[in-house]
Amino acid sequence: MVGDGHGTPIRLLFDSSLSLSQAFNSGNTVPSMELMALSIALSVERTVGGSPMPFTGGRRFGIDLNLANTTIIIEGIFTDDDVGRRVISGTPASAFIDCAISQFIASGNTTKTFLVGAEYAKLVGKLIITQRTSDVLSQDKTIEFIKGGVAGTVLPGAIPTIDVGGPPTGVWITPTLLATAIVSALGPAHLNTSFTVAAVTSDMLPLSGATKVSITQPSNGSIFVSPSIRFENSNAFSLYHKDFVGGTQASTVDSKSAGDKVQDIFGILQNTSPPGSIITAAAAGLLMSGFTFGLGAVAGAAITAAAVLSVDGDYPIGLQIPYNSMIQAPDGNKYTMRNFLIPTGLLKTSKKKMSDENTQPASVDFNAWDNTTGIQGAVQKFDIGYNAGENLYTYQMVFAPIDILM
Repeated sequence: MVGDGHGTPIRLLFDSSLSLSQAFNSGNTVPSMELMALSIALSVERTVGGSPMPFTGGRRFGIDLNLANTTIIIEGIFTDDDVGRRVISGTPASAFIDCAISQFIASGNTTKTFLVGAEYAKLVGKLIITQRTSDVLSQDKTIEFIKGGVAGTVLPGAIPTIDVGGPPTGVWITPTLLATAIVSALGPAHLNTSFTVAAVTSDMLPLSGATKVSITQPSNGSIFVSPSIRFENSNAFSLYHKDFVGGTQASTVDSKSAGDKVQDIFGILQNTSPPGSIITAAAAGLLMSGFTFGLGAVAGAAITAAAVLSVDGDYPIGLQIPYNSMIQAPDGNKYTMRNFLIPTGLLKTSKKKMSDENTQPASVDFNAWDNTTGIQGAVQKFDIGYNAGENLYTYQMVFAPIDILM
């Protein structure tokens, strides 16, 4: 049956890493390890407090604060690859800028929901975006923001300029108009770059419309410049954005034995930290402050550099678990493949939580900030078993869905 998902592996997704992409990337922009599952258990436990009340004839009262704990348990096997060397296509890195919300608001430091009016005056200054040109070379593309003219106007020049409006007209730019202006400024009529750019619906504020600017690099491969998107202005103000992630070169992957695969996951889980975690930051800060273990400044600097470089990109950040969907199947097919999702967040309608609007294909690139592409979270436990004389290993993985992990 066309579209039948039986035999499709589960994918364990990792933070962006060039080494992991070369080791076992299965075609997604985000590095992924394919897991052959024999059984899957999805568990949801809602925290509902209830207790009997006196003088009510034994009636019980409770409060449901919409607190749900979810656990995913997957059991499966690792087996030897039965194919020779395989070629994996390269992918470009991608990033986004959401014009409806600031980085400060997105970090949860305020209850404001979106930017309006004169707040866009804080943008006056520059937006600098790094374009990948090769493994070792990159170049900056700059957009300048000004105010006081017609909102949304894109002025040509060596550095294209976007006017956010304001006095004397008194009309300020809107989130959707700003997104459109940035798309235009990054286009061939202005910066003459080869970025693939589009204004799409915001993930955090879908009701605000097409305020998110999706940016994809023109060539395959990772971006080694950090940060790769920078706002420079007198207000230390930036729109909500994520630097370029993903991106791989075309590569040839060698076949692996079951033991090779076990070592891959077993080794990673022994020593890995979430991207941007407090532990990682504290360790780097400790080394930067001169704690060199008595090895001297030069050795301490080497340790610092090695530590900062070694924490990049090997933390498991999500799962894609495919299932067969009939409601989403195209005409003539019984099934099509979708991923199980956990639609957390405010303002989610009933349909947004159900299969009716699970429209992303199972092959969609995973995005840790978009819960329509998979399940974000962390591996809590990974048990591996082996019987002497066999050429396979068994495993049981316990995965905890978590939206924001530090």
